[in-house]
Amino acid sequence: MSWWNSRRKRQADLDEEIAAHFRMAVGDRIDRGEAPERAHAAALREFGNQGLVKEATRETWGWGWLERFGQDLRYGLRMLRRSPGFTAVVALTLALGIGANTAIFSMIQAALNGLPIADPDRVFVVWTQNAHRGMDQLPVSVPDYKDMKAAGIFSTAGMLDDESGYNIQIDGHTDRIQAIRFTPEVFEVLGSRPQLGHLFGQDDVQAGSEPVIVLTDAYWHSRFGADPTVVGRRVVLDGVPASIIGVLPAKFPRLGQQQVYCPLIFDPAHLANRGSRGYGMIARLRPGLSPSAAQHALEQLASRIEKESPVTNGGSSFRMQSAEEAFVSDARDMLVILLAAVGFVLLIACANIANLLLARATIRGREMTIRIALGASRWRLACQLLSESILLALLGGLLAIVPAAWAIHVIAKSHFDALPSADLIEMNGTVLAFNLALAVVTGILFGTTPVLLAWKTDTHVALKTAGRNITTGTHQRLRGIFVVCEIALTLVLLVGAGLMLRSFIHLRWSNPGYTENGLLSMRLALSDRTYDTAEKEAAFYQRLLDRARGLPGIESIGAIDELPTSDSLFGSGIHFPDRSEPRSEDVPIVLYDSVTPDYFRAMQIPLVRGRYFNDSDRQGAPSVALVDEYTAQRYWPGQDVLGKSFKLNPKDPERVVVGVVRKVQPGTALALMLRNRLMGQVYLPLAQAPRSRLSLVARTSDPVSAASGIRAIVRRMDPGQPLFDVMSMEEVRAASASSASVATWLMGCFGILALSLATIGIYGVMSYHVGQRTREFGIRVSLGAQQRDILRLAARRGVALTATGIGVGIAGAIAVTRLMSGLLFGVTARDPETFGSVSALLAASALLACYVPARRATRIDPNTALREE
Repeated sequence: MSWWNSRRKRQADLDEEIAAHFRMAVGDRIDRGEAPERAHAAALREFGNQGLVKEATRETWGWGWLERFGQDLRYGLRMLRRSPGFTAVVALTLALGIGANTAIFSMIQAALNGLPIADPDRVFVVWTQNAHRGMDQLPVSVPDYKDMKAAGIFSTAGMLDDESGYNIQIDGHTDRIQAIRFTPEVFEVLGSRPQLGHLFGQDDVQAGSEPVIVLTDAYWHSRFGADPTVVGRRVVLDGVPASIIGVLPAKFPRLGQQQVYCPLIFDPAHLANRGSRGYGMIARLRPGLSPSAAQHALEQLASRIEKESPVTNGGSSFRMQSAEEAFVSDARDMLVILLAAVGFVLLIACANIANLLLARATIRGREMTIRIALGASRWRLACQLLSESILLALLGGLLAIVPAAWAIHVIAKSHFDALPSADLIEMNGTVLAFNLALAVVTGILFGTTPVLLAWKTDTHVALKTAGRNITTGTHQRLRGIFVVCEIALTLVLLVGAGLMLRSFIHLRWSNPGYTENGLLSMRLALSDRTYDTAEKEAAFYQRLLDRARGLPGIESIGAIDELPTSDSLFGSGIHFPDRSEPRSEDVPIVLYDSVTPDYFRAMQIPLVRGRYFNDSDRQGAPSVALVDEYTAQRYWPGQDVLGKSFKLNPKDPERVVVGVVRKVQPGTALALMLRNRLMGQVYLPLAQAPRSRLSLVARTSDPVSAASGIRAIVRRMDPGQPLFDVMSMEEVRAASASSASVATWLMGCFGILALSLATIGIYGVMSYHVGQRTREFGIRVSLGAQQRDILRLAARRGVALTATGIGVGIAGAIAVTRLMSGLLFGVTARDPETFGSVSALLAASALLACYVPARRATRIDPNTALREE
């Protein structure tokens, strides 16, 4: 402010000094006998342009550019006020484009927010990979983990189990919660400190130790009301008393939707089995060791283990992945696609606005040339035009806050499960700063073309136009190029949206291999402490199913360990006793599930050959299995599969195939993870392969009554075993595809927005084109041209631009959609139906936009047109 006040005082002094000099010059001439009027005129000629003198003097003071920028802004504001319609159209167009980009940026910021740990670039997730099988993110076995831990590559390394559900009983009330099991080293790797109590120690992961849990900050607040005395409180976890020993801070890195953490005590069967890969591994590099050197050391270790254990580790190696990358790997491809989509929308909006500015520049062309002729530099004109563009963009960015805030709210509430930090999607300072920066960059982007044209204007030619608007071939070509770019970008975006829509429809509404209508599902997980043997588990489920069959409205009921829609899976190598054993890396992999006999009837999965399971397929009876059609054709081509035998492990008993069932479609997450590859499916009788956690499926005409009845049966049998995830099968399938549905919905919205902008752009160009040729059309009509001739002439340019844009767009879509192949299911990246339908839709919209102005051209009055100058 001091500088500003000083500058104002110096300006006043300068005005007074120049005025004094001028008065002295006039006075000297009057004293020499000249008339006052002649003296005043002569002094003006002698003194020169006072404004230029003042400007040159102010330049010596410094910061002259700031004053000129202020002048440009003030003039730009006056120009925008004089054209409210133009300003509103441009601002609203920018608001939609910038708002969409801001909303997607909020997702990216949430994903890339970084892990709140010390030196996150030193923390890595370690995977088992098998390039021969095309698998690069397999879990790690306990023996492999111990070997890597002892190799000196990492300063500390821990293991964790997949997120799973637990029954927790607090003050006599039982809830279902999500939990992850850790070894104590995981907290060391992440550098975590509790806000209350303490974390796991080595004593807590020993067999027979007293169960303990650590709460997340969110669960501590929601379930315990942030009670500071919660440490030491006793709860019952899966029927086992456990103590709360600590509460984690709010910024502890989330690995899922978990509410508590439990110590990971390794299953004795996994301690020496290298082939049992069921745990995640996270580690911190040893100080002084680079990631590349650590990866090389892991490869050498994998080679040594492969030689020692070729059966379990043949073809397997270890791969490090940055923990920050691993946290967002599931959402990375989707975010890139969405960011590219909104980028296309913004480019289309910029092309539209550039077209409007070119039309406006035609009207203001004479103004610009007169300014140049009067001494304004082309640089000053460029600064003025850019200032106006930036003002427009800033206004659009300000308005964009409204649609961006709405979109961010919708996205945050849409359960985008692929993003581990969806709760961080919000309108914050960083998002607002991005909005401002994007507005400025956008203003420069669409304002550059008019500036370049003004820079190249020939002053002498422009002044000879005698009041007519200046229109050059360059203007027309640029407007055509912008329209072609709009159409091409729109087609690429619509093709991407169409492919994702077809993929989602295939995942969600195609025939899944079973009948979902009238099917009710629910989950039940028995406590390991109460049901500590397979016989007890099997007896509980058998009694439950027997009693549930008697409920009114239930036609059939069965159970499976994981529903087809689940992203959890059990896989194993399949071995054939009547064939030579292949190399370990060549052993085929199949998925397997344990089911009750009535599961297939409840799901209405058709039997192709043989028989379903029955009550005789129990423990102690010959081991049997069912396979799906793909498995039968893949491993017994051209043979009668009934009576064939196989093993799921070389040490397991042989299982005889007694039936073949229809192939069932996997869940969304599993389908995308398999990248459209098919895998065999094997079903085992639950009595011969028991599980403590099952999903019940009941075919019923009254889901509400059936759910209440089954819940009452479970409560009478054991009040400590609650039912959870009670949903219809339609809801289960929809929930499994929630992330895909959100992404498809966003892509669809962006596609519709792009189509609207492109159509408006074509209409604008055609309207301007018809307006410029009004006199020509009037002459043609007066000479006898028919309406169809005028219609064809008027629409020819629009049709040519549309055809060119669609051709360029198809080439671009073929190149770009290859990047989406990992997100598609049941449709290829070059699906001809999608390309054809999108091209037809875009062509129809463009031709409609061409037809309206062309139709107007046929109604031109020749007398009126010929009177135009």
